[in-house]
Amino acid sequence: MPHDKIRAAARERRAKTGEPYTAARRAVISEHQATGASNPPPRDGYALRMSDEIHDWLTGLRRSGPSAALRVANALIILMREGASGDPVVVSAADSWPWALAEALDRSYQQSLERLTTLRRGEADAAMLVRDIQDQVAELAAAQATLDELHRRAVDAGRPQEAAQAAGKLATLQQQAAEARRLLPRMIQARQRLRERVQQLQARAEAARTRKEALKASHVAARGSLWAREAMATLGVPDDDGDRHPEAGSEATAADEARLAAVTAQMERELGQEPRPEGLMELWPGAPWHTDIRIVFALEPPGAALLIAVLEGSDAVAEQYPEAVMASADVLRRVRAGQAPEAATHAYDGPRSFLEEFYPGTGDPGADSFSQ
Repeated sequence: MPHDKIRAAARERRAKTGEPYTAARRAVISEHQATGASNPPPRDGYALRMSDEIHDWLTGLRRSGPSAALRVANALIILMREGASGDPVVVSAADSWPWALAEALDRSYQQSLERLTTLRRGEADAAMLVRDIQDQVAELAAAQATLDELHRRAVDAGRPQEAAQAAGKLATLQQQAAEARRLLPRMIQARQRLRERVQQLQARAEAARTRKEALKASHVAARGSLWAREAMATLGVPDDDGDRHPEAGSEATAADEARLAAVTAQMERELGQEPRPEGLMELWPGAPWHTDIRIVFALEPPGAALLIAVLEGSDAVAEQYPEAVMASADVLRRVRAGQAPEAATHAYDGPRSFLEEFYPGTGDPGADSFSQ
């Protein structure tokens, strides 16, 4: 039973019975375990929907990794037959959302640093260009002085042709010097604007770094405190005050939950990110022995498992998972808004149609031979 449902059920029981939260939680867990033992959960399966990209990935996986492809196909067939109550590990992506937000904050900060680096290079280039123009102005001034002297001497010596040549060159240098002098103030101004822009971006990046570190630390603290209280409640461990005030534990848990929700909302605002859509889940084909493939999906529409994203390989799972969760949330929002019909290009209403396309000739899809 997921933690959020346990908490909700425990609060509801406490409101009805007036008993302490820890006692209500233990009772909810015990009742759930007893009900599960005598009345197994329903095993209604899901239809399957996927995009061209995921369809092509499944097709390619049969060639590149046949054993992995069988694991994935087996997990999807069980999902279609039995829903989320089957053997493959299916978990909610809810607890991963704050982690994904924290990773997104790191990526956003890194992008700010990259923009800052690019801007600093532009400032350095502008400063170098200003120096080059200043050097050119100085060189042209020296050359003008030399030609002016040659022109004067040629005139004094009665050499008109030589004087005319010197005058022509002098006029050209004067024109070049005038253009350089006109350009120099504009380049100095551009360099100054870049310098101010660098200072502004650096200040914002530093402020963003401070905020993101504070938000991440607050998330870790709230999540850790909540996990500790949940573990103590599950194990029946008394609070720090010896459980003299039973309501204190439930109030502290509620405070931790509120703090975690507040931190999550702050991270969303910092990123300009919409809140997490309900219903994102993960399928781990072959878990617990294999954890190198994750499939993010959602029940959209109800009764259909919409495959949204796939992570293949341990490195991809470790490095790209938070980004995949956030991208999947965006896709799910667009699907629910009717803006992404391409996400469900391929549809399979049961194992038979799925097997006929990916594993033709495997026999009766209702048999256990394939899923084993």
